[in-house]
Amino acid sequence: MDIELLNNDNISDAIKMQKDLFPLENGSKDLKEALNNVCPPHQFFQRYWLVKVGVKYVGIFGFYAYKHSPKDAWLGWYGVVKDERKKGYGKQILLEAMKTARDLGFDTLRLFTDEEDND
Repeated sequence: MDIELLNNDNISDAIKMQKDLFPLENGSKDLKEALNNVCPPHQFFQRYWLVKVGVKYVGIFGFYAYKHSPKDAWLGWYGVVKDERKKGYGKQILLEAMKTARDLGFDTLRLFTDEEDND
């Protein structure tokens, strides 16, 4: 499994994956802002990675952080593509996300969820 930082070469893959994983959400603005190192006014950090096995992207994860709680990383756009589920990638990606958050200096990794019927 390889982790690729969001870049100009994979941004279209990231947007497609986000739309497939979360069809009721539009994350392209978040991903494009992160690519251009731009954050909404209440945030100071936003970064995303794609997860690749062989030549295929199997998942995505990222973080954003708020100015009022700079040591808390919020997990964003975390998911595994449907046809690659139940292979252990979700756990591996979560462990990688936790390590990456620590390496970036965050003390806490948080997750916001909501109800969405995605099968």
